[in-house]
Amino acid sequence: MYPILTRDPGVGSGGNDVSVGVVRPLLSVITPVLNGDRFLSGCLDNVLAQRCPRVEHLIVDGGSTDATEAIARDYVGRYGTIRWIREAGANQSRAMNLGVEQSRGRVIGVLNVDDFYEPGTLERVLALFAGLPSPSFAAGNCKAWQDGRVLYVNRPVNLRLEKLLLGPEYHQFPFNPAGYFYDRALHAFVGPYDESDEYTMDLDFLLRAVRVAHVVYIDETWGNYRIHANAKTAKDRAAGDHDRRREALLRRHRRQLSRRRRAALVAELSTRRLLRWALRWRAGSAVRSVLALALRSRGPRLRPGIRAEGSLEHGGAERHGVQPMEPSARGAEAHREEAAPPVVVEPLLEVEDHRA
Repeated sequence: MYPILTRDPGVGSGGNDVSVGVVRPLLSVITPVLNGDRFLSGCLDNVLAQRCPRVEHLIVDGGSTDATEAIARDYVGRYGTIRWIREAGANQSRAMNLGVEQSRGRVIGVLNVDDFYEPGTLERVLALFAGLPSPSFAAGNCKAWQDGRVLYVNRPVNLRLEKLLLGPEYHQFPFNPAGYFYDRALHAFVGPYDESDEYTMDLDFLLRAVRVAHVVYIDETWGNYRIHANAKTAKDRAAGDHDRRREALLRRHRRQLSRRRRAALVAELSTRRLLRWALRWRAGSAVRSVLALALRSRGPRLRPGIRAEGSLEHGGAERHGVQPMEPSARGAEAHREEAAPPVVVEPLLEVEDHRA
């Protein structure tokens, strides 16, 4: 069992706020934390500064021994939208699952204690999900900060499963949960976060979610995350394990594709690797042209600004500026044998993945 401190904000357990005949989904922000007193006040203040009355903030503590608990208790006593949950020994994945279990909202956002949202993000997300079917997954852009400056901006414009499985060397995926939100109902389809995995559980969940969710990308900056030496992933990278873990996860998910889809993915991945090698070693223009042509011949290039195929169900897309994407499969059909999808040529990425 774990203690829960809360001042009931008066929101029912149904996950929606009904006002003047309009159903507005409640949003639950989950912050897993362990000895995060350096950042916790700033994280709590950032969510409060959103001034979004339909948001609850759950702080899930894995047994901190610093001032985390004292800070959490102070905020719980002053604000009815903040809840504190503690389970000693809970790792990050377990803490995230506890937060999901105790959440009241239709929409879930995970905000690590050292990250923060852009102003107005939560109201924007709630307005967006009010027009989306369930289960949906929505991603925006996320700024990466290091030493007080923006290092780069993550823009995951294409969330098709086969593109994500190419890996970050060739295709950007949402590298931090501050930049995306999803329906709580998604967990009923794909299960909880993997509690045996403390490092790539967010990517694993993402790869499962896009198989069944109604996926949209919004070209707006929603999140910010900090790259610093004390971050767990930074320590994992310094130890030389980060890339190995991620590649092992990608291989596992590639094996779950149908034979046709896997063959198409392997062909594109091999060609991209050859093209990258050709660019790096300044291969002749003829070699580069042949490789580029091989990629283009596998499918049509999308026009600039077009990020997906299909249209949103239940309407509301144009109203919210959504760039919709059709899921690769739904529910029990997720693993059926399908024809290989067309391959869309995208710019070759030479940007290193900097997840912290």
